[in-house]
Amino acid sequence: MKVGFKIWLEDDRGNPLVGEGLEQLLEAVAETGSINKAAEQLQMSYRTAWARIRKAEKRLGCLLVSKQVGGAGGGGSRLTKPKRDTSCWKHSRNFTGQPRRK
Repeated sequence: MKVGFKIWLEDDRGNPLVGEGLEQLLEAVAETGSINKAAEQLQMSYRTAWARIRKAEKRLGCLLVSKQVGGAGGGGSRLTKPKRDTSCWKHSRNFTGQPRRK
């Protein structure tokens, strides 16, 4: 037998803010440097991944992922720096405050 549980944060209206799915998506963006590659890794469409990120950013009121449009050096995505949005960043990380290890 195994005991398991899930934890997520909700706003005052009961809307989920951060949960395991968003955490996995953000980790994949950090690892791959790309929302598209992160979506592929998690077997979801780019549109779904981007929508989840945007929805979380809107509910949290801060930027979680910064995007750089392609060009000579290519594009990419990365998580925002913790120093830029400290309070928001804490809510977007594992509840211990550290990235979750696999």
